[in-house]
Amino acid sequence: MLKVINVISDSNIGGAGTQLLTFLRGYDRGAMSVTVALPRGSQLINRLKEAGTEYTELDGLADRSLSGGGIISLAKFLRAEQPNIVHTHASMSARIAARAVPRARIVYTRHSVFPNKRAVTVFPGKQLYGAVNNFFAHKIIAVSPAARDNIIEAGVNPKKIEVIFNGVEAVNRLTPEEKRETRGANGLPEDAFLCGTFARLTPVKGHEYILDAAKLLHNNKGIKIVIAGAGELEAALKERAAKEGLDNVIFKGFVQDAPRVIASMDLLLNASYGTEATSLFLLEGMSAGVPAVVSCYGGNPYVIKDGSNGLVTPVRDGNAIAEAVTRIAGDPVMYRKLSKHAVETYNERFTAELMVKNIERLYFSMFK
Repeated sequence: MLKVINVISDSNIGGAGTQLLTFLRGYDRGAMSVTVALPRGSQLINRLKEAGTEYTELDGLADRSLSGGGIISLAKFLRAEQPNIVHTHASMSARIAARAVPRARIVYTRHSVFPNKRAVTVFPGKQLYGAVNNFFAHKIIAVSPAARDNIIEAGVNPKKIEVIFNGVEAVNRLTPEEKRETRGANGLPEDAFLCGTFARLTPVKGHEYILDAAKLLHNNKGIKIVIAGAGELEAALKERAAKEGLDNVIFKGFVQDAPRVIASMDLLLNASYGTEATSLFLLEGMSAGVPAVVSCYGGNPYVIKDGSNGLVTPVRDGNAIAEAVTRIAGDPVMYRKLSKHAVETYNERFTAELMVKNIERLYFSMFK
């Protein structure tokens, strides 16, 4: 039996934690044992208990990729456990500590796409960055071709990288009656054409451009925009919407049953201009037949194909978002086509089962 330890430094539940939980619910428990190492008091702990997963809380990990204390606590833990595989999620401390276990294979998942600083794309920074990452990982999972290209640009060996798309559990497609019921229960207009974005309210997610679009769409009373999520820009975004009289924008904050609310939308919006690799809420929406309008940044174009399961717009362009929303909302034939292809795309590439199977295959391939 393969012994796997996943290490995650997040104290909250973000995209990496969500994907880890999806894997934990689906992996072959007869072929491997999986333990999770994480910071003390992490919000993931209760979810790990629900998944029936063993876990260990360690010092020095919380929300830091690299720390001396984290390396020390992890090295001690890993030497005691002697795993076959150490799978890390944004934790350089874990990759370094895993070298204390000679037989262990190190897997690192790249969950995001960051604009590289010039220093790591030219000599000698590129060679140094690449050498460090190549040494401290036997295999690297990129959750999008965009994430793969991002780290290759910074000197990482392409032969170490395998693209494994994020996957999500399917969300039930709602009937018109169920849509209205879900919207009503969440304080949303039942009969509007609802466009929703579900993401942290941080600058790189591009919410300001969604508000730009909302301003242009204001005279179309049948279209409403739902902004779900919390973050440091919440107050500023709400203040701007109030100042500009954008009563077509509804701020929902944290949504308890997000997948069902996502399924109750008519259209999803993603205006990201930083970090986006494979957006989970887009995948959940596709599984329920909800198409999307997205920016062309990062992994978005690998999820949404322009004219097939949604429309792709330039980054930082509220006018293009508004035009795309208007086009989709006003063309029922086009909408049905996009919705149909959204489900097909999900089933072909983004199911939870496919992601789990691909990760398991990668694990076992390292011991052939």
